[in-house]
Amino acid sequence: MPTRAFSVRSQPCQCGLTGVLLASGAYFIISRGLSVNQKWTPIQTPWKRMARELLEADVRSLTGYEAKSLVNNKGYVLIDIRPEEEFAVRHLRGSVNVPLFKVVDMTEELPLTERLRTGLMLSQGLAATRENPAFTDEVLAVMPEGAGIVVADGAGASCSLNSARAGATGTQSRALMAAYLLVLRRREAASASAFGPIMHLEGGVGAMFEEGFPQVPRPGISDEDDEDDGTAIDSIWR
Repeated sequence: MPTRAFSVRSQPCQCGLTGVLLASGAYFIISRGLSVNQKWTPIQTPWKRMARELLEADVRSLTGYEAKSLVNNKGYVLIDIRPEEEFAVRHLRGSVNVPLFKVVDMTEELPLTERLRTGLMLSQGLAATRENPAFTDEVLAVMPEGAGIVVADGAGASCSLNSARAGATGTQSRALMAAYLLVLRRREAASASAFGPIMHLEGGVGAMFEEGFPQVPRPGISDEDDEDDGTAIDSIWR
């Protein structure tokens, strides 16, 4: 029976054990978002430990209506962590874009391992992105000192800390990774007073679009008539 390598359609590979090892490495790189020359970062923390520390820091998963109440009545800031390109297509009115991952600039001179990782991701129909090393600095730059934060990703209806709070392990998401980075940053003495409570939007902005919360651009309204570029904090969902 011919040896098979990893691929979406499990096509036969004629290169034997070497092909299997290379394909396995490709799967690892894609699934973990790593390359040989990348240093370990906190978002690679095992999920069970990450969930435990998030719960200890009183991070909760909120519904859209709970998030709306905190933003409108308590001065929380909704941080949309999607890449800039996704945010530009559609976002919640009043949200602020601080990407956790940024799309790889293909015009850059990339190391061989990074080019390999990027090529593999593109070949699987995935966006080629890498972690934004300035994420927490950029969050601090756009929020009032001491304000609470609601961290949101694009989707993830099953991504929640609430099941972890009930004793299960919960489900990890990019937004929870971002919340974890902010929790770690808040622990630093120099940043402790800069952060208020940190929360997570369950279901992401996609769920709120479906609920009919105001978005930019609005359906049927041109971009020129929507004056929200995601760089300034404004009232939201009034």
